Amino acid sequence: MINNNVSLYILIFTLFFIDVSLFFFFEAHYLQLLLCLYLLCLFYFPQRYPLLFSISLLACESFYYYGYFWLPFLYLIPVTIGSTIARKLLYFTTLQPLMLLLLSILSHDYGIESYMLAIPQQFNYTIIKISGTIILVSCFNLTYKYWGRKGNRS
Repeated sequence: MINNNVSLYILIFTLFFIDVSLFFFFEAHYLQLLLCLYLLCLFYFPQRYPLLFSISLLACESFYYYGYFWLPFLYLIPVTIGSTIARKLLYFTTLQPLMLLLLSILSHDYGIESYMLAIPQQFNYTIIKISGTIILVSCFNLTYKYWGRKGNRS
């Protein structure tokens, strides 16, 4: 049986390869699979090493896409700080990762891509990206909510 941490690392690495291959196939960044997993790891698995591994892969992903290694830190640092504050002060709901995801996507699309990189943003592209990523976070949220539970003994 594979340990939960090992399977988490395998899942992070697999989502990184799927994310990069989807970008190279469609030539656009429609789904942010690794960001979804990072946000859910902030709430469900707040250990240091899976978070650092996913941050480093997000930085490598940014380097592949734009040629800059440091771009995801502009929205990951505030999201990480916001999630630690939300975990300490608020009860956990499924809306917290969704709100942080919406904040990170909007800051990435309109803050980084449109202002810093001068890539014009279309409203349709942003709506497709937000909708697809929210559906993925909802599916991942249902999966991680019951991760490691066996039957109805939980």
